Amino acid sequence: ECFFFSSRRRHTRFLPVSWARRCVQETGTWGKKTGDQLANLIHKIDFEKSEVTLMLGSALDLEEHLTLVEIDVRNAAFVNAQSYYQNKKKGAVKELKTIEASAQALSLIHI
Repeated sequence: ECFFFSSRRRHTRFLPVSWARRCVQETGTWGKKTGDQLANLIHKIDFEKSEVTLMLGSALDLEEHLTLVEIDVRNAAFVNAQSYYQNKKKGAVKELKTIEASAQALSLIHI
């Protein structure tokens, strides 16, 4: 463990930080400054949840809206992909039901 200086409260103190966390943070920051394309995909790192949020989009159209995708580093790629598509499917079903309910409510008003 290494320690970093914190003065959040009235008294200054040293707080422990794992080397791995510090290394990942510094490598990501350095990568973004040097223009590393992979480092630029990282939106957020959550060490408590072991999740990395990536900004993904089409390689052909850089102007396209980027999608934030949460990756659990404890899971395999297949499990992360399965979770992503299940959540996307649930969202699409929910959106469809909302549209149908809105259309039905509007038709009741016009009767």
